[in-house]
Amino acid sequence: MLVAKDRGLSPAGATQLTRRSNSRPTAAGRPFHCGCASITRAPLCAGVMQIEKSMNRKFRIHELFDAMAEELLLFIRESENEFSDGWVPATFIKEQLELKKSAYPKGNRIDNKTGWLFSTLARHLEDKSAIAFKKSGSRTFYKSI
Repeated sequence: MLVAKDRGLSPAGATQLTRRSNSRPTAAGRPFHCGCASITRAPLCAGVMQIEKSMNRKFRIHELFDAMAEELLLFIRESENEFSDGWVPATFIKEQLELKKSAYPKGNRIDNKTGWLFSTLARHLEDKSAIAFKKSGSRTFYKSI
């Protein structure tokens, strides 16, 4: 601390010009003396935060998947009146929504577009008892419940 002394006054009568600040962490008014004290979070905390971030991403992906399935369900429901028996062909759904996607890496020899995305979403809706599935010969049909 820098002080300016008045003429002939003791240090008790000194005037304070600057104040020293210490940014080191303290406990019970005493500074920590270990190297980890300057870390604002415990080392484990970073791992916990990464798990939380991962869980949030997992939750968000499942939320988006559910939203895609809901859109598919709405499309099936709206399309049922275009077919006399109310059963919507899977080929119609895949073509209208352009749900044929490639499931293979670009460098793979096999690179044909298939209905894997539609099938996965449809199965998800079946598991939730939102749609019914019917097979007639080699063709498949869906109907909302």
